[in-house]
Amino acid sequence: MLAFGIEHLLFAGAPADAMYPWVLGAPVWNYAFGALLVIVSASVGLRRRAPLAASALGTTLCLYALSIYVPRIIAHLPDPGPWTRILGIGSPLAAACELLAMSGAAWALALGGSQSRAGFPAGRREWMERPGRLLFAGPLVVFGLQHFLYTRFLAALIPTWIPWHLFWENVVGTAFLAAAAGIATNKAARLAALLLGTMFLLIVVVLHAPRVAADVRSLDEWTSAFVAVAMSGGAFVLAREQR
Repeated sequence: MLAFGIEHLLFAGAPADAMYPWVLGAPVWNYAFGALLVIVSASVGLRRRAPLAASALGTTLCLYALSIYVPRIIAHLPDPGPWTRILGIGSPLAAACELLAMSGAAWALALGGSQSRAGFPAGRREWMERPGRLLFAGPLVVFGLQHFLYTRFLAALIPTWIPWHLFWENVVGTAFLAAAAGIATNKAARLAALLLGTMFLLIVVVLHAPRVAADVRSLDEWTSAFVAVAMSGGAFVLAREQR
């Protein structure tokens, strides 16, 4: 979150088409959103009013996704080949799903922490934690479908020293769908979240780190890497809250 905030502040005036899909091109908004991300990330990292900061982050990201991307998704529905346009890499739905997953992780952190759970019966704690789990799990279905619809494109991103590219793409797609089912239903949710967080961390090391090193001036490469880091951290947060 801190990295995203710094990006917004450094590139606030960049044209819209030069920014990552879910970063707007309006300088005023980018400054405001960047400052918010810096503040909430510092609060969470330093454990200063962390539940409040995480709640603010989760609410902001969710509202952002719903207000900016739902209209764009609806606008694409009448187009020919809607699955390609809606589920495509970098599509409005894919961008919204990144935000919603991070929103779910923030809510899990805010509502599932030991301090937030204190004094609540088990049934009430489950109700409190469910929105975060569902917000995080839902986008995993989209990510999984993308890996099956765009297998060859995504397989081409895998480093050449790794064999069986298509096989590993199918494994990753299946892992996303399995993790989504486990987290959403709360069946083996802790194991599913731990494995998902580990997978994202491996993707950062194996895929994103070399791509960033090869093109250190690319905002897209840096942001893609930080998205994967955030998803890994979000999965570990969900795993920690499962008992």
